[in-house]
Amino acid sequence: MVYSLDLDLKARIGILAYWWEGVRQLFRYNFSRFRVVTPDKQLEATLIIVGRTKHYGGPFRITTEADLLEDRFELAALTTQSGLRYLSYLPTLWLGNLRAQDDVHFWKSDALVCEPLNERAVYAQVDGEPLGRLPVEFRIVPRGITLVIPPRDAAQAAVTAA
Repeated sequence: MVYSLDLDLKARIGILAYWWEGVRQLFRYNFSRFRVVTPDKQLEATLIIVGRTKHYGGPFRITTEADLLEDRFELAALTTQSGLRYLSYLPTLWLGNLRAQDDVHFWKSDALVCEPLNERAVYAQVDGEPLGRLPVEFRIVPRGITLVIPPRDAAQAAVTAA
């Protein structure tokens, strides 16, 4: 979807351009499978969401157990190849019940590789921007950045992390 996005339309209407392209692609995209490999799990998926925070694509809360202060990603992998099934996820997503779906898998890891299953191109995006073709690797780099947190929030974060 990100690779087919009309950039002029995105400049004019912002996030709505992603919705428009999503609807256009729903029945023409082939939902190619690829392999997701972590140290603890391997799965074939058609979509993987790698989160360090709870929000995705604006208002959506998908990786709800992600924590920026934890040295792991939360992963949400979808395995269906059906555009109709993807469409059926929208109400459960809005109601915060995506974890109840049989073909949506959640787990945590500090590293993952997404790799194609064959020579067909499968593309990745990061935060709505094109990244490139698979394979791609995501890895947590402990203490890779320094966060400045206000004192009240820092105390709460320390309690949460303990």
